[in-house]
Amino acid sequence: MTKSFVVDCKIQNSESNEYTRWSNLQMRLREIRNKLQDATCLIVGDIMLDLYIYGEVGRISPEAPVPVVRVVRESVSLGGAGNVAANIVGLGVQTMLSGILGDDYDGGRVMSILKEHNILFEGIQSPKRNTTVKTRIIGRNQQVVRYDREDVDSIAYEDEVSLLQQIEEQIGRCNMVVLSDYKKGVCSQRVSNAVIQGAIKRGLPVLVDPKEMNWEKYHGATILTPNFKELSEAYEFYSAGDAANISLQKDSSASGKSVIKLINTEDSVREAARALMKRYDIANVLVTRSEYGMTLVTADDCCTFKAIARSVYDVSGAGDTVVATLAALLAAGVNLKDAVDISNFAAGISVSHAGTYTVSYDEVETAYDEAHDITDSKIMNISELQKKLEKWRKLEKKVVFTNGCFDILHAGHVTYLQKAAAMGDVMIIGLNSDASTRRLKGDGRPVNSEYDRAKVLSALAITDAVVIFEEDTPYELIKVVKPDVLVKGGDYVPENIVGREFAKEVRVVDFLPGHSTSGIIEKIQESQ
Repeated sequence: MTKSFVVDCKIQNSESNEYTRWSNLQMRLREIRNKLQDATCLIVGDIMLDLYIYGEVGRISPEAPVPVVRVVRESVSLGGAGNVAANIVGLGVQTMLSGILGDDYDGGRVMSILKEHNILFEGIQSPKRNTTVKTRIIGRNQQVVRYDREDVDSIAYEDEVSLLQQIEEQIGRCNMVVLSDYKKGVCSQRVSNAVIQGAIKRGLPVLVDPKEMNWEKYHGATILTPNFKELSEAYEFYSAGDAANISLQKDSSASGKSVIKLINTEDSVREAARALMKRYDIANVLVTRSEYGMTLVTADDCCTFKAIARSVYDVSGAGDTVVATLAALLAAGVNLKDAVDISNFAAGISVSHAGTYTVSYDEVETAYDEAHDITDSKIMNISELQKKLEKWRKLEKKVVFTNGCFDILHAGHVTYLQKAAAMGDVMIIGLNSDASTRRLKGDGRPVNSEYDRAKVLSALAITDAVVIFEEDTPYELIKVVKPDVLVKGGDYVPENIVGREFAKEVRVVDFLPGHSTSGIIEKIQESQ
């Protein structure tokens, strides 16, 4: 296993519009799958065992006012850094896990699960520690209680030395390093700093899932992934009561002292994250903000990703899913913005399942398609249209093409489109992008965005495909379509219509008198 990819940790906005970015990313998801198989991640952190005890609740105990759970079944899964590793390997990435397990029965159970998942264990089993076990008792699909068996003290010095030796041997074999800190003793200051510095020397990116308020132990990391509460605590620790020109609220505590509280807005998150980034030499911070989504902050940019609306069943392990997906994608060379976008969808899948659920890459692709309505939509990019055209040609369908801005769809447009559609079996509409419309119609246009206009057109029963084009004319698009009938509206002369040489037939349809977008806009302005 050797390093094959250079991680691009910049927010990239190369696509000219959001729909094009979504569509292009959907196509790249297929390519990303192959790159994931060649990537390798090393996870260092606190490994746990999650034990679930399921039962039935039929009565209250006569000994105390608590439910009596009659055990029906049990299940075990990897938790903490182990869950991160399981999610990474579930995405097809080769995975190494380094940490400390107890030399006990539960440590053996963890080792068996790691083997089942094809996760290479590069840590140590120590007789001086107990394996961390989180036990959840579930009755009637509700968690009744959770109890933990764990050691939270720092690991013994000799164990720390042995662990660092193991990490040093493996770090050169990966593309990405993850520090999964659960404050159970593995990610000490010494271990964390050594791992980060070792990765930096080899040009490897380091992703940290932080739990400490003091981010000094994460100094120099490529990206940190705190939730909003963790960011607030870290900023409070850093600022030591100094608001530092950030949007903060101050509440009075019982003692009368001022308590700093970070407001959950993008502006506040950005300013707090940048202050911490500068202080601890951290390149990027991704903050998960519950119903407000996730905000990615870099040195010179900031972007918020909306929360994915899904039925929330269990939030256990959702943060691990974000960390794992992000790490896997960055290891495969995916740019940071796309990696965060995809990770957001993976988290949405995770919370819709019970327990620490391992998200598959197939599920991520499906969720992305459904959310952006690309797979079954009539809105297509060139590649998707070409595939559709092949099918239509094989079925000997007569293809009709027309184009326009269709800014405010009105009766004139609909009548024109109905006449055009009646000339064949398949109706393809070329739609001027926002930039193209602006160049043709002037400032202030379009009134509606290209994606909104495309959605309206695709809702018409007569429409089979809508394709957004960036150029002033649809020449290149018509060249691809090669329509049986090319239709234009108005007083065009067929010989002057762009793209006519690629069509078997050119037709001109008169517009419905008294209907125009400009006229509608003028009426609206006059009525104000």
